[in-house]
Amino acid sequence: MVAAATGALLTCLLLATSWAAATAVAGGALLGALATQQRRLRRSEARCAQLHAREAVLVGRNSALAGALALQRAASTDTAAYSCDATGRLVEANATFFETFGLGADAIGHRFFPERVPASDQASSQEDGDQCLRTATGPRWFAVEERVRLDAAGREAGRRIVLRDADERHRRETELARRLSQARSAEEAQSRLVAAVTHEVRTPVGGILGLTNLLLETELTPSQQSYVQSVRSSAGALLGLIDDLLDHASLKAGRLAVVERRYDLPSLVQEVCELLGPRAEEKGLSLGVFLPRNMPAALLGDPARVRQVLINLVGNAIKFTDHGGVLVCVRPLKDKFELCVRDTGRGIAPADQDRIFGEFERAGEAGSLAGSGLGLAISRKLVEMMGGSLALISRRGHGSAFTMTLPLRAADGVPDRQPPSLAGRRFIVACGSSVLRKSIALSLRDEGAAVAAFARPRRVGQAIAAGTGADGILLDLAMFRRLRPELGDAHAVVALSPAQREALPEILQRPATSYLITPIRRGSLLAQLSPRSVSPAVEPDGKDGRRALLADDDAVAALVVGSMLRKRGMIVERVGSGQEAVARAGRSPSLDLVLLDINMPGLGGIAAAAAIRNREARLCRRRTPIVALSAGATETQLASAVAAGIDAFLEKPVSPQDLSRCLEALEPEWTMDGGGSDPRLETLSQMVR
Repeated sequence: MVAAATGALLTCLLLATSWAAATAVAGGALLGALATQQRRLRRSEARCAQLHAREAVLVGRNSALAGALALQRAASTDTAAYSCDATGRLVEANATFFETFGLGADAIGHRFFPERVPASDQASSQEDGDQCLRTATGPRWFAVEERVRLDAAGREAGRRIVLRDADERHRRETELARRLSQARSAEEAQSRLVAAVTHEVRTPVGGILGLTNLLLETELTPSQQSYVQSVRSSAGALLGLIDDLLDHASLKAGRLAVVERRYDLPSLVQEVCELLGPRAEEKGLSLGVFLPRNMPAALLGDPARVRQVLINLVGNAIKFTDHGGVLVCVRPLKDKFELCVRDTGRGIAPADQDRIFGEFERAGEAGSLAGSGLGLAISRKLVEMMGGSLALISRRGHGSAFTMTLPLRAADGVPDRQPPSLAGRRFIVACGSSVLRKSIALSLRDEGAAVAAFARPRRVGQAIAAGTGADGILLDLAMFRRLRPELGDAHAVVALSPAQREALPEILQRPATSYLITPIRRGSLLAQLSPRSVSPAVEPDGKDGRRALLADDDAVAALVVGSMLRKRGMIVERVGSGQEAVARAGRSPSLDLVLLDINMPGLGGIAAAAAIRNREARLCRRRTPIVALSAGATETQLASAVAAGIDAFLEKPVSPQDLSRCLEALEPEWTMDGGGSDPRLETLSQMVR
């Protein structure tokens, strides 16, 4: 047993000795391998260092070659080039450099920093890469190119600078800027001259228009009436040309602005159509209006500009239409509204549809129709300034449709209109004019009524004879005369143009007959068709015995306005200055109306109005309506007029229609008797044209 144990022990000793020997051999081999790898790594690092050194040398040589090449190229041109070290000492330079800065070859090795000309001495603004340096011959402009030169270690060793002559270019740019400034100044001066001259011309032209209107209301022979109408037409065309030139000059000078205020779009559209109605009637055209019931009563926008564009579009439609008529429609959308002017005129060729929106451009042959060719250009710019667009759809021989699209912003706190509804009622519309027939039918259907529209008397007679049970019949004068025996006891409403008022006695002889004056107001139409309305409308009486004070330094304008007031039964006293107006108003507290020209010398109309209002408040007197007169008021003047207590505004030349609308708007004020009260009035900005 001892022998066995001894044998096992010897075996273990032999195995341990073998393992130790093997371990020693393996460890030696591993150490040898590590030493070999270390030697290889050191050799690789040495090689990398050599490569980096060679690369740095190559970079330096390349930089030197590039610098030499730049200097060589610069030497053959008028470009100055030089190199300096990191401290700013000159290393090398070409001959142009020495000549430019008045230096010799001995400057090499010395520090050189070019002197920049201060900004106050520079002829023009300094651009990126361009510098104005002081040279031997004075300040000169250079296009500067600067590159960094590196040493073998990759550090900045200096810089290479190339100065390319830019003096002539800057002189040309400076001269161009000077000429551009002169051209702008000349354009501004021209715009101011045009505005001043046209404004001065506008006053006498307004006098001519006013006097011709007065002449036409007197006893004239047919020849005299024709002559006066020609004078009025020519003066009106001249006035339109003047207004276009004024607006064009203002747009060019950037003085035409859009001012947002509250306004009544349906009333504005109706007033424009009533203003241009006589012009359409002179050509035998119908002028119709459609205003939908769901249109908000009050909007936010610039009513003066909307009115201006609409007058231009409707005026053009009348001018270019020989037969038929013009229809003005309003269509509210989700966040905008469309105002469309359609005519039955000659149409516009496709080639002209873009061109006519340019300045001084007209459709058709040059000289075929009067006009400046500025109206549509101004209108499109104004519409775009208001955030909208102006579009045209037209076919040659089939009329045109101009659509103005503007943002729809309802004034806060103002409910929509709710006119009487005609749902369940039936009407017959019989008019020879398709425009008048369509405008009436659209308005009735918009109120829920059933409408049968006819263009021929025979068809109307058949409908009446068939007993359709119509609640009313709307006819033009020709249809009424033709169908009168067949109307029976039906309620008839006759549409008359202003020139057909002489037929009123004939119409009113028939019972259950009333009339409407075109262009027809929606409210008047609904009032005449309501069940309780079977009596004819009665025109308001004149204001007999009313006393008016008129202050205007222009004798002709005062004569025109004074005559219009006297024809309305008023007693008019005229003074020539604002001081006289204030004094006269102070001596006579019983005045019913005061009209003041804004631009009188000395004390103007706005200051005179403020003085009158102050006296009324101080003495607790009745508030007298004050109307401002002007050939063209600025936005600043309008704001000052409102602040001064002016109630309404009339633009010269004052037309009878404008004066009538103004007096009707002031009617509530005329019935006020309480002293010191300040009744609610339409603001001046809403009444401005």
